[in-house]
This record gives sequence, C-alpha cells and structure tokens, in this order.
Amino acid sequence: MLFKHWFWFAILASILVLAMFAGRGILQQRSSDVAYQALSDCGVEVKDPEDCQMSNGMSIPHNLRGLDFKGVDSCKVLAELRPGFCGEIGWLSFYRSGVYSRLSRNSAIPTFPRCEFLWVGEINGEVVQIPRLDFVPTLRELRLVTCELEQSALADLEGMELLYYVSLHGVQNVGEILNSLGTKELISLALLECEVPVDFLARIDDADSLEFLDVRFSSISDAHLELLGKYKHLKRLNLTGTDVTDASVKLISECDSMQMLILSGTGISQSGLEVLSKELPESKILF
Repeated sequence: MLFKHWFWFAILASILVLAMFAGRGILQQRSSDVAYQALSDCGVEVKDPEDCQMSNGMSIPHNLRGLDFKGVDSCKVLAELRPGFCGEIGWLSFYRSGVYSRLSRNSAIPTFPRCEFLWVGEINGEVVQIPRLDFVPTLRELRLVTCELEQSALADLEGMELLYYVSLHGVQNVGEILNSLGTKELISLALLECEVPVDFLARIDDADSLEFLDVRFSSISDAHLELLGKYKHLKRLNLTGTDVTDASVKLISECDSMQMLILSGTGISQSGLEVLSKELPESKILF
C-alpha cells in the first residue's frame, strides 16, 4: 500500500514539473556544443524536417526563434544549419562566445535573412574583432560589447537600412561606427564607457528620429553637447559619470520633449538642477 501511494505521488510530481515548464513557454535542449532555446508560443515552423537535422544526429526544435551561444567557444552546428532553418531565426547572441569570431573568419557562418537582433561581446575580457555583418541583412537592433569593427563590417553596417537601436559598450572605433550610422533613422543610441569623438552628434544626420541617448561613463564633456539642441524629440538622456557641467544646462533645457534626465556623477550643480527643473517641468530628473 505504501509503495502504491509513493507511485502516484511520483506521477503527480512529474506532471507538476512538466506543467511548470509548459507555463513558462520555454523548453531547453542542450548539447556539448550549444544551448538551444525553443519558444513554444512563437508560431514558427520549419517546412523541411531535414533543415533541423545535424550531422551528430541531434534535431533542433522546429519552432526555434533564437540561438544563444553564451560561454560557448567551439561549435560546428552553426555552419551546418540549412537555409530553411536559418530563415526563421529572429535573434542571435554571441556574447562571451568564440563561435562568431571563429566562423566569420572562414565564411562558414550562414545568412539569417530575418534576424532582427544581434549581440556580440567580449571573450574573457579581450576585444572581439568583427570582420563582417552581412549575415544579418535585416538587422534592427545591434548590441556590441568590447568589440572593434573592421572595414568590411563597417561597410555592412552602412547598408543596414532597418537599424534603429545601437548599443556600444567599451567599443574601440566609435567614430568610424558613427560615420557608418550617419544616415540611419536611429531611435536609440547607447555609447557606454566609450571614447567618443567631440563631434559625435554631428555625425548623426537625422536628428528628428533619436529619442534615447545613453552615454554613461563615456568621455562626454560640455564640448560634446554643443549640437544637443537640435534633437527636439529626445525623450531620455543619461549623462551619468560624464564631465558635463552647468555650461550645458541651457543646451539640455532646449530639449522640449525630455521625459527623463539622469545626471548622477556629473558636474552639474544644485543651481543648474533648479534651472533644468524649471525649464523642463514635465521631465523626471535623477541626480
């Protein structure tokens, strides 16, 4: 009798565990090479079953929308993906992974025609060289951490007409990247812990589209903000940890659409804050 009770208890526990994972909508399948995340509610289906078959016999879930290679240094599976499968991938992350650098050098990385989000980042604190970005032609969001774009990648970036969100964290050649982004209708731009050219605002042609600017802990001073007044639609500005002083208060106050202003660790005084509070009454100011 006791064994019978334990048997039904084990069955019930198994059902609860499965229900928990199903409720989250996420099932994970892992191999020694890469972690796959299958989003069960994404509605993606690969037409040809062979598109999901790898040489090691493992199958990738048909409804997969993204690939995260974080912490992975070697992977053959990316080079084996068939076009029918790659066409459904919406996001790629190579943060702290050696997969991208290794495959992009030998042209083994396939094209992802519907990929809208790409994240490439540092490997053990070292700068990641990015030789190409042509494998994500419809990219909308780009996040780079401790990277440097080579000339071919800069050319690829210039041709990405759909790009609207760019985040550069500790990236080396910011000036060249901004030149490639000059004609884009960017909505959000983040330059975190970067050496930023004094004329960086002049390199962004479309001032009407930019709504979010984050330059935390970058080499931003009053000289960098001389053209800030032309960004009439700027809604959020983060100047945390920069050398901006009261000399920029007037320029900042000309951004009539400002909703949030973050000034922690800047040289703006109490009197400067009072001026900003008066000139931007609808803006939330954090200091």
